[in-house]
Amino acid sequence: MTPHSIFDSANISSPSHNLPSDPSQRGSLSGTGSDTLTAPRTASSIAASNEASIEALQQVIAHEEREQSALSQANVDELKRLQNQLESTLARVRFQPNIISKSPVMARLMQRLDAVAQSDLTVLLTGESGTGKSLLAQHIHGRSARAERPFVVINCSALPSELIESELFGHTKGAFTGAAGERLGRIEAAEGGTIFLDEIGELPLALQPKLLTFLQDQTFQRIGSDRDHRANVRVIAATNRDLLEECRAGRFREDLYFRLSVLPLPIPALRERSEEIAALADQILARHSRGVRLRLDRLALERLERHTWPGNVRELENVLARATVFCRDGVIREEDLVFDPASTDRTPAKAGPGDLTDDMLAGVKLEELERRAITATLYLVGGNKAKAARVLGISERSVYNKIARWSLPF
Repeated sequence: MTPHSIFDSANISSPSHNLPSDPSQRGSLSGTGSDTLTAPRTASSIAASNEASIEALQQVIAHEEREQSALSQANVDELKRLQNQLESTLARVRFQPNIISKSPVMARLMQRLDAVAQSDLTVLLTGESGTGKSLLAQHIHGRSARAERPFVVINCSALPSELIESELFGHTKGAFTGAAGERLGRIEAAEGGTIFLDEIGELPLALQPKLLTFLQDQTFQRIGSDRDHRANVRVIAATNRDLLEECRAGRFREDLYFRLSVLPLPIPALRERSEEIAALADQILARHSRGVRLRLDRLALERLERHTWPGNVRELENVLARATVFCRDGVIREEDLVFDPASTDRTPAKAGPGDLTDDMLAGVKLEELERRAITATLYLVGGNKAKAARVLGISERSVYNKIARWSLPF
């Protein structure tokens, strides 16, 4: 609204508009027949008119401010709606790992995972180490109605037994030596979302009744308190152990097992889905590419597909990570593949990368063979230079010098 339109709507007139145009007549109001209007009364009338105009202007301004405030609030509400929508989308994307499911067995598993995600029942993922149970747990959470809420992980094998209870359920101030303040447990941190109990078979037997109570009625007590707390949390557990066998051996409570295995999902080993190795390898190599496109040649891929993979996808990643160090020109060949000593090949009669044939050795420079031998040994001993030196029969100083010379990643 322009200033002109505001004053017009308020009926504001200039002072001269209230006086006769003829100066000689300015002592009286024209056509009123009234007494003359003295100067003080004229000033008072003008002041009253201006006060009314100011009040009208203030009302117009207040109206404009109310409209602007309503518009601003509408904009804020719309921005918050868009923000919530974006956060919801990001939460679901975050928990949607790129899982390869080209084999029939994995395709069936993914269908079951999507169905399980729509439920709030407890899930037990079973399978060998390295099969991707944690990724599948994230997938379930990301497809569920809880996707926007926390996904909290606790690895039961990674914590000392005396700390697991505090990590799960929390503690009060002074509950034990070193408990300087109150602390919330992982279960409370996962409120409204999902808690993933990895390696549940490692949970101490003494703590299992407390977890059983929580699974039964969603209540728990912090260490040092007898007050019951309630949490709205979905539980997904995973193990590479045979829990029924653990129950028979007295290391795992049978009632807890049945509470956990409401929805049991066995995860197939990599050797049961070898048709996915090519796609998995491409995915892994893309992560290790460092700006250089990496690929497997035909013989290398065939070698990977023949392997038994006792370490599953985790072992595949290790083998390919080593190969990126050995390969040249971005092409990974069969001789670049170095397997863990504990691995068992499906075709032991055929020479593997650890058993170099004469054809493989012919024409390879001695320095290149030395580089491959030192690099492979360092991988196999976990980067321990002293141990690598003992295995190779050289000094530890020589190992350090070779690492520096070839810029090896150790």
